[in-house]
Amino acid sequence: MLINRNFAKLWFAAGASNLADGVALVAFPWIASLLTRDPLLIALVAVFLRSPWFFFSLPAGVITDRFDRRKIMIGMDLVRFLVTGLLAAIFVQYGPMQAIGEDSTNWFLLLSLYIASLVLGICEVLRDNAGQTILPSIVVREQLEAANGRFSAVEMVLNGLAGPPLAGFLIAVAIFMPLATNALAFLFAAFMMLWISVPVRQPKTNGASTHFMTELKEGIGWLWRFPLLRDLAFILGGVNAAFMMGFAIYVLFAQEVLMLDAAGYGLLLTAGALGGVVGSFAVPWLGKWLRMRHMLLVAMALMMLENLAVGFASSFWFAWLVIFVGGIGTVGWNIHTVSFRQRVIPDALLGRVNAVYRFFGWGMMPIGTLLGGFVVQWFEPVLGREWALRSAFLVAAIICLLLLFYALTRLTEEKIVAAEMRADRVA
Repeated sequence: MLINRNFAKLWFAAGASNLADGVALVAFPWIASLLTRDPLLIALVAVFLRSPWFFFSLPAGVITDRFDRRKIMIGMDLVRFLVTGLLAAIFVQYGPMQAIGEDSTNWFLLLSLYIASLVLGICEVLRDNAGQTILPSIVVREQLEAANGRFSAVEMVLNGLAGPPLAGFLIAVAIFMPLATNALAFLFAAFMMLWISVPVRQPKTNGASTHFMTELKEGIGWLWRFPLLRDLAFILGGVNAAFMMGFAIYVLFAQEVLMLDAAGYGLLLTAGALGGVVGSFAVPWLGKWLRMRHMLLVAMALMMLENLAVGFASSFWFAWLVIFVGGIGTVGWNIHTVSFRQRVIPDALLGRVNAVYRFFGWGMMPIGTLLGGFVVQWFEPVLGREWALRSAFLVAAIICLLLLFYALTRLTEEKIVAAEMRADRVA
């Protein structure tokens, strides 16, 4: 089930980290909505969380290839433990949230949330890149789809199924409780990583390749000369930007359109996670019969339909159902593209090329988040509050549809087969 002992420890560490991420998914925007009702100010929480994917992804790739990836992951977990613990202490010191006026903005607590979000985002970039690049050192190439499927399963169960409802419960108990819970989860993840044994990687020390910018250019150049990976990165960037448009105002959509409380909002977010759990087991199995190209195109179609349907949703259960279906598509895309990168990118370049890929793929997320907040502000005077909130999802659906048409012409079976054969020759 868990392949080997080192993988089991890595899996438990990922589980703790994902539980914390799932709690934060609900807690951070919900806390922000108690501090202000401005959609742009609320969206800035997600901007600070995701902006490091834009400005820190490339340096993180060089760092990942230069240093011990296990120690990087331990260090980032400990930093996140300290940051969330300190933020919890700030809210404990401030007192009950009822003391915060609903018609004004509490700038001290909001700025504290912004700073914590930025630091946590930087840690996430470096840890996630190290986590994806350490996996080929723990399992053999033939087990990558199975290993990534298990990671997707634990991510969906704890990040999407357990984390959001737990956050709703913890918020109801006390506003600092989700933050304190996250701190303990990050500490546990660091502890598990301490017990993992992986082969010691010897960093390059010869010639100009040890220069930071030279190493960075190597990673950028490798990806740029690999058209298929480049197209996958661009498509992922567009899809992520589109999804973040809706996610930026998700909490307001849930509160004002679907009329949900914190527990209901958390339950809504479990839909995509449950779909992801189903997908994490179904996708590797379907991959034995369906080609990668077909799996990716179906995944993109499901994600487009999710945004379109949510944009017209008025009931909780309809929204939950379409998000569930979209979750299957999301995990289908992730399993195939992550495993594909781990197979075709040489280990010596894996950290840098993976970081460049995610720079394009994830760096668009803060831009999409800002755009989502602006879309609501732009359309509200014309369409009213409700349809302004819906418009973020509808615009996202249009973007996903255009990207699907682009993928039909760019993601060809010939390119995929050629890339796999090239990787086999190098290996």
